[in-house]
Amino acid sequence: MQDSHLGGSGKCRVGAAWAAPIASLMLEKFLTRTVRRKEMEERIIDADIIHGTNLKYAGEKGIFNRIDWVLVILYLALVTIGWFNIYAAVYNDSHQQIFDLHQKYGKQMLFIIAALFLP
Repeated sequence: MQDSHLGGSGKCRVGAAWAAPIASLMLEKFLTRTVRRKEMEERIIDADIIHGTNLKYAGEKGIFNRIDWVLVILYLALVTIGWFNIYAAVYNDSHQQIFDLHQKYGKQMLFIIAALFLP
């Protein structure tokens, strides 16, 4: 029997796809001290539960396919908003360049750019 919710391409709800099989394996292990459904256990161990895929059976995927782009965009938006807040808090009419490295907002921009390239 093929468990499509454990390795196939079918879309299921999280409870049916992951929580119930994990709970049943935990209960089986607790009651019998062993797991007889090794195939299901291996699929759950090899699975990427957050993205709902089984990495072992999904084929090779690059690092850019596994990045949470929504989170990256939200992070960059928050950094940008924070930088604009610094710019607004220390704004001076005599220094109207936005990338002035002698001002706090210019130094902060330098640190933000440096942090983008650090691992």
